[in-house]
Amino acid sequence: MEQYELVCEVFPDSSESGEASDRGLMADVHWAYRQGLLQPKVPEDSCWEIDEGKNLTTAEWESDRLTVSTCLHHMEAARRSAVRGDVETACELFGLARTFAEKTKLSEEARLLCRSQMNAAEAYLDYACGDFKQAIRRLEVAIVADQQLEDRFGQTRMHGHRLHLVNNMVKVEARAGRLSSAMELAASVFLYLEGERDALPVPGAWGRTYLDRLPLERRQFLSSQLAGELAVFIAGVETKIRDPWQTLVETIQIHKDHQSWRPEVAEWFPLKNLAVRDSSQRRFLQECVSFLQKGPRCATLLWQIIAIDAAFASQALPCSEALNFRRAVLADFQAHKSLPRRVRALLGKMQSAAPAEAPAIFPKGVGA
Repeated sequence: MEQYELVCEVFPDSSESGEASDRGLMADVHWAYRQGLLQPKVPEDSCWEIDEGKNLTTAEWESDRLTVSTCLHHMEAARRSAVRGDVETACELFGLARTFAEKTKLSEEARLLCRSQMNAAEAYLDYACGDFKQAIRRLEVAIVADQQLEDRFGQTRMHGHRLHLVNNMVKVEARAGRLSSAMELAASVFLYLEGERDALPVPGAWGRTYLDRLPLERRQFLSSQLAGELAVFIAGVETKIRDPWQTLVETIQIHKDHQSWRPEVAEWFPLKNLAVRDSSQRRFLQECVSFLQKGPRCATLLWQIIAIDAAFASQALPCSEALNFRRAVLADFQAHKSLPRRVRALLGKMQSAAPAEAPAIFPKGVGA
């Protein structure tokens, strides 16, 4: 009997050992997630936003100011209505904004600024209504107006706005179900921001002359924004996008140093690549620990989606720690109305699969 007990101690039951390993892993993931939530939040830039009072350069600006400001005020109210899903109000407000944008007394510079901002905002309404072709058309009109502001009026900051609009094109292509096209365009933008490509497959003139006008921190912001768009549209469909994803990561070479990437993006790509290419949920969860522990930093959306990815991956581990982690993620994120609709839908899917009750066990002293 004593010998048998010794053998059991040296060679524990494999199922018990596996369960203990799963519980320890999920305790680490949950602890890292909680630590990440406690990290100080870093304000995220809005480098594409236009301060019309500082950007218009012509002498007519004083006479344009009230008309342009009124136009952009109604446009922004229309965009917010579109985000809320109030299409009727959005259309009315866009129509009102357009009456100011088309006033004959506006200078050419002011007219171009209104055209750029109006078409970019209306493209969101088209996107929300499922008219993806029209959304792309409007984005192209806005991009052409931006370039004229750059070339004719010295509005160098508009190059950042142009690239922001191309990022929005990636979003539209993905939402339209053209995932390969979205990945190809995203790869082109990443390479352009890195200075490794001189042109983009969209209207307008591009190249180092334009790119050099953008400070490095703005290029890094735009790369983070684009990574966020990718994170949203591939969340939950990783197995369906393996081939276009593989083309993307090989084209942009995710494991090399990228000057135009913030550390969060450089860490996110290999982690997401693991989720897409590797069927081992445990390995993915192990790699999540370091990323989650550091907190959102300057890439809140990337961090949030990795946390949600980890929650889904934890479903493969049948232990109470995994269940507690999923319930914590659900409780924290369901109140985030700013999360993209697609991400909220994933949370709803997780909620519907959650058991009605869960043991009150929390990792490393973390309370409810």
